[in-house]
Amino acid sequence: MKNFLLSVILIFCQLVFIRWLGTEINVFAYLQNVLLICCFLGFGVGLLSKEQEATLADSLKMMLILGGLLSTSYARSELSQISLAVSAFGQSFVAWNTWHTTELSSAHFASIFLGLILIFAIMLLVACTFVPIGRLLGKHLSDNIQPLKAYGINLFGSLIGLLLFFLCSYLNAPPVIWFTIVVSLIAGYSLFSPCSNRPVTLL
Repeated sequence: MKNFLLSVILIFCQLVFIRWLGTEINVFAYLQNVLLICCFLGFGVGLLSKEQEATLADSLKMMLILGGLLSTSYARSELSQISLAVSAFGQSFVAWNTWHTTELSSAHFASIFLGLILIFAIMLLVACTFVPIGRLLGKHLSDNIQPLKAYGINLFGSLIGLLLFFLCSYLNAPPVIWFTIVVSLIAGYSLFSPCSNRPVTLL
């Protein structure tokens, strides 16, 4: 059951991040593969370090940091400026508006630099969010005495996570519903934690 819930959480969170960040930050709307790579990178690091202790509370903390960052007006303003800066290059395929210029002032360069730092920070937070999930799932898969059955459960959970997000999209559910589902899945996973050899707590 823990393997199944982790698989649902993994796929559902990946889709949530791609949809959410792609909507909030225009750059990621054109570079959705970058977010997917960040998710896979964090998950891969988690699998490689599965022997280390991990809790899903660590993933929740990263989500809260991301939510706080994107709810800050100054950070959102700087991230929108970097989107505008990308459209200033003549060879760029990104064109969200008609703002073009041949000369950029030092203030523009400073804004672009800060925007790039914020984008890198968001990419890092996305990757770090999936590290605990990768560690826990890797541990469950490696400890299972029936690896083929465990892998089948993993695939089934991934399919359920995909269908769950499809249902949210079909019903036009707002992001608050997405994250409510994520928290509910994590809470459900925590109910099975006392049965594991390695204690995994929600908080």
